[in-house]
Amino acid sequence: MKKTVNKIISIVMAVVMVLSLSIVGLSSFAASAHTPSLAAIYLGKKIVLKEDQTISYNKDKDVMFQEIFNKVLDRAESDFPEDTVWTDFNYTMVDRNAGEGRLVTMQYKKNILTVASTKVNVAKAALKVDIPFYKAIFADQELPANYVTVNPKDDAIDVWTIFAGINSNAGAGIYVRFPEKVEKVIKSDAVSKIWSTFDSDHYTLEQRLAEGWTVTQFKALITNDAFRTAIKLAGGDVEAFDKIVAILNSDLVSKITDNSRVAIGTPNRAGAYMAIAMASNKNYEDAKDQGTLIVKKRWGAKLQWKNGDPAQGAEVTYGGKVGHIQDGVRVFYTGRTAAGKVYASKKAPTEAGKYLANAMILGGSYHALPIFQSFTIS
Repeated sequence: MKKTVNKIISIVMAVVMVLSLSIVGLSSFAASAHTPSLAAIYLGKKIVLKEDQTISYNKDKDVMFQEIFNKVLDRAESDFPEDTVWTDFNYTMVDRNAGEGRLVTMQYKKNILTVASTKVNVAKAALKVDIPFYKAIFADQELPANYVTVNPKDDAIDVWTIFAGINSNAGAGIYVRFPEKVEKVIKSDAVSKIWSTFDSDHYTLEQRLAEGWTVTQFKALITNDAFRTAIKLAGGDVEAFDKIVAILNSDLVSKITDNSRVAIGTPNRAGAYMAIAMASNKNYEDAKDQGTLIVKKRWGAKLQWKNGDPAQGAEVTYGGKVGHIQDGVRVFYTGRTAAGKVYASKKAPTEAGKYLANAMILGGSYHALPIFQSFTIS
């Protein structure tokens, strides 16, 4: 018997949820006629919900339900005990982005046919993003995982980090760290195949970005309709691309020109960079913060000849390993050819003669003493 009663109650509840919109319509009609709602007639209870109320978005729906109970339920007009709390109700809410109205239904648990619905405005939630005012790393180091923090924590929030500055070679450059979901799209097989079909070098998109682009080319990418569609399908906030373009065009990065190079990831060349973190999601207000990132050179590095042959050039090593960036290494060759002609060049000689190779680091990401070696080409 008990099982039968429970089954009947479950069926009634299902029917009520299906017909809730109809009941709401009848309740609204009854309210406008100053007569008790259908639920009130049947059970002696009624729910009256205020119209045009605004609550704040929260990823935890229970938080929004509590706010609905506090702000939307008209306690004066409704018929409930004074000790009624928000957990005495079942709630349903249509999922939409913040800034759009949502249909909300409240059902009194103790009387399952006591139901009412209304439209509630859901405002974007406050969002805060933080990066350190000052941070220093070595050129071969990655930033810590918590370098950028977001409050509240929500995996749906996209976080972009832009680094713009001057490296030790006096070159202006920009680095961009993509949100994880955007990186997944860039690395996906589908996007790689599509991109490689019209890339001049048949690179995948990941390879092209790793190779480095000019700011002009990067802007063209993030305003490309096909690329934006792919990001949107993956759940990314494509409106963030427009905000990135705005940053690139702003006075914040005035030293960056359209011919400057864009690379992906953390700056890996020694230098001083402005760091700009931007967090965005359609359910939150935009947030931005900025700081300074200093990328330091490694002391204690060494220069060595490639394969022990000065004619092949030099490379910098640190901790017994070849350095990750070699762009600071310079080799100059001086000497005299067998024919008596003076030779001075950055290029290794090929004619017979006696020469001196001088390797040093200018700029770059390492400190190392210069090395010299004489050699003969016979």
